[in-house]
Amino acid sequence: MKKIITYTGVLLVGIGLGSSSSIYLMHKNKPVQHFSFSKKNNSEPATPLAATNTPALKISQTKAITYFHRLYSQAKLTAISLKIENNSYIYEISGFDEQKDCNIRIDATNDKIIGQSTLRLEYLNDDINELNLKKLISRQTASQLAVKAANGGQAQEWQLEYDTNYDEPIWTVTLVKDNEVQTLRINAVTKEILDK
Repeated sequence: MKKIITYTGVLLVGIGLGSSSSIYLMHKNKPVQHFSFSKKNNSEPATPLAATNTPALKISQTKAITYFHRLYSQAKLTAISLKIENNSYIYEISGFDEQKDCNIRIDATNDKIIGQSTLRLEYLNDDINELNLKKLISRQTASQLAVKAANGGQAQEWQLEYDTNYDEPIWTVTLVKDNEVQTLRINAVTKEILDK
């Protein structure tokens, strides 16, 4: 009986070490840090974004989502944002699977995963709405609509998430025009400008 328990213990330790080393080797060139998400305070001054030069964007949204699905293969997307932090573009992608909420942060300027986190679900995820990107307008289309609605400017930050007030996914586009920051929300299904 002791031999069976010993063999089982050794087998479990071996499987654990093998899994850990596989994950390490897969991501050894991409340092990962833990982080937490926080909502941006809308009362922040507009000057920092308006004064910021737009950093180079080296990875696409599609590639960022691929990184997300490599880490969380069964997760469904719930939110995507691309924002400027410390002169770099950062993707924040959120989702969920049957057991946990999943989040990843990717430096889009350097093509590196800079953070990931999971949180065990302590609620039913029936009320969470998945983003079906094939049925929604792209970030580029949302930018074009925002720039047109604002009569010019340059889109610099984006967020796509389901808005329960409209019962639809909404793009929030932050753009700079004449050194002033404007934020417009666009229905990602109908293309309707919600802020005029």
